[in-house]
Amino acid sequence: LMVAHERAHVRARDPLLLAAGLVAAVLVPWNPAAWWQLRRLRAAVELDCDARVLAADGARPAAVRAYGALLL
Repeated sequence: LMVAHERAHVRARDPLLLAAGLVAAVLVPWNPAAWWQLRRLRAAVELDCDARVLAADGARPAAVRAYGALLL
């Protein structure tokens, strides 16, 4: 499941999105809202990736429990 999670990041090009968000925050380092939005983007990317992994597995209860245990 962990490998599937990381592969889902790569397929969705999440690293590029996060890099673009970091560049935007670096361009205005004095702006706390930019850094706040970058933190929110990182959290949103992770939640979306979790949803993609579970959707690919059919969101079976056993898979959800196993994935939750992996995250903990």
